[in-house]
Order: sequence, then C-alpha cells, then structure tokens
Amino acid sequence: MKLNRYKINLLLVLSYFIVSCASQNSNSAEEDCGHYDSRSRECIKQVFQKNQSKITTLYYTELKHEPSLIGRVVFNIHIDSTGKVNQVFVTENESNSVHLANQLADVIKQFQFYDGVEYSFSYPIELAP
Repeated sequence: MKLNRYKINLLLVLSYFIVSCASQNSNSAEEDCGHYDSRSRECIKQVFQKNQSKITTLYYTELKHEPSLIGRVVFNIHIDSTGKVNQVFVTENESNSVHLANQLADVIKQFQFYDGVEYSFSYPIELAP
C-alpha cells in the first residue's frame, strides 16, 4: 500500500514537471514573437492557430448549407507596425464560395498580430471537413 502511494506521488510530480515545461516552452515561443521576429512564418502561424476556432466554426456553419464545400483559399494580408490587420484580399479561391471567402476575410481582419514592422504576406487556408 505504501509503495502504491509512492508511485502515485511520483507520477503527480512528474506530471506537474511535464506540464510546467510545456507551458514554459509555449510561452517562450510567444515571447520570441512579441520581441524578436514578429513577422516570421512561425509567429504568423501562431496567430492563425490561436484563432483557428473562429475559422473552423465559420467553415462548419457554411458546410451545413453546402456539404461539398472544400478547397483552398489564399489571402493576401497587410498588417501595420502595431500588429493590426489593415487589408485582407482573397487572391485564390478553390472553394468556389465567394460568400465563405469574404466571411473568412472579415474574421482575419479581427486578428491581432505581434508588434513589429509593417508587413504583407500570403496565407493559405485549407478547407476540408
């Protein structure tokens, strides 16, 4: 019985250690984006991952009305030095849904990127259930 408690305590300590290490790594990556290379592909990807639920919700809502809705939509995005999105243009739309592409552009306009220099980039979103 004593040995089982020891194992449980050891597992709890190891679990705590693993979780704290994981959270430190994710925080340090976010801090890097905020202070160093805020316009890197990785930092841009982080912002999209943070907002993935908005994109997914919008897509699945549209998928109810159009079950065959799949494809790639590419956006040209311009952000200012404060990280605010100034412009979003659809440059490619394989989904053939202008309505969905425009809704996605509206959602992207609400994203907040990390501070840095004024910057433009293209970003693809793959739509598939």
